[in-house]
Amino acid sequence: MVGDRIDQVSDTVGKASERLMARGKQLGAACQRAGETGRGYVRERPAVSLLVAVAAGYGLSKLLGSRKS
Repeated sequence: MVGDRIDQVSDTVGKASERLMARGKQLGAACQRAGETGRGYVRERPAVSLLVAVAAGYGLSKLLGSRKS
């Protein structure tokens, strides 16, 4: 009886682990595609990319700088 419960829990944990690993692989592939897309965008539009990066950095500095008070 207890052994059956342990087997059930083990099976459930194993299946959950497999699902998480599959999701992790999907997420990794999506991140890789996003990175490749981003690199392509930067190569095609370096000036716009630089301006966006500067604006994002400025915005983050203002947002995080206001928390010091």
